[in-house]
Amino acid sequence: KQITIIEEPPDLTVALQADEKRPVQGEVVNLTLKVTNAGEGFSLTGLLELLVDDGEDQALLESWNLDAIGSGVFTRKYYDWDTGQVAAGEYELTAKISEVTPRESQLGNNQAYETVTVKESQPKENEAPEVWFTSPADSAVVEGVVSVEGRTEDDNGVQKAVVEIIGQELDRKS
Repeated sequence: KQITIIEEPPDLTVALQADEKRPVQGEVVNLTLKVTNAGEGFSLTGLLELLVDDGEDQALLESWNLDAIGSGVFTRKYYDWDTGQVAAGEYELTAKISEVTPRESQLGNNQAYETVTVKESQPKENEAPEVWFTSPADSAVVEGVVSVEGRTEDDNGVQKAVVEIIGQELDRKS
């Protein structure tokens, strides 16, 4: 008897996972792309693309060349998507494999999708500014001429800071 072994071309599949599906504008969404090759002993090349679609336009975020031999997970890619660069709304992220060689390779699940809804960032309103005193130290006992130093911070800006001791405004030199 003669036995002929016909090797089947491998199946390539792609997966996409976002660590956050409802980020606030300005947050970074960490994306993981994984390509799996189910064939044994095949040498494969191709292109892995990460695309974003806002419902009107599709844009390429990143692309990677693939080169793999054997089976299992042969590539894992990471991408940090900065949502500060986009308007609030729903986005479909797509990981896609293309240009696979050899051509007879089976593209199993050659696209994977994640829907991410970017929420509008809301400025803090009517919150008191933050104040830090750097001198004198907390609970310090002082007398004479004392230099008071500190910092203020507010999302809407600080126009003026006034320091008072028991209702009396201090002279400001700088």
